[in-house]
Amino acid sequence: MGEMSRTANPIPVIDGRLRAPNNMMPPLNQFKRCDVREMIRGGIEPFPFICERVAKLKPDAGIIIVAPFLPSPLIEKLGSEGFASKVERGKGTDWLVYLWREPVRILGPGP
Repeated sequence: MGEMSRTANPIPVIDGRLRAPNNMMPPLNQFKRCDVREMIRGGIEPFPFICERVAKLKPDAGIIIVAPFLPSPLIEKLGSEGFASKVERGKGTDWLVYLWREPVRILGPGP
């Protein structure tokens, strides 16, 4: 354990306002666990299932993906959609990926 990473998202401009992530991970009790190891072992693609779960997240909540490998494409895809992440090594070959919507703060005035 102890190996961690956070995605670096570009600073978005929304409604003419520059916004920056506040880099705050929600408390762990606000995360739902999503273990996809059995799905993968069974030959089932977990991406649609994960996307469904992620779409239902409240703004102050997150999801923990448990996978038998580091799901880099998933992390990059969700990072491009405004999600922050933290990655940890699990037991054996397992990985834990914490994902949450990155709240933003306004850096500049609007038009």
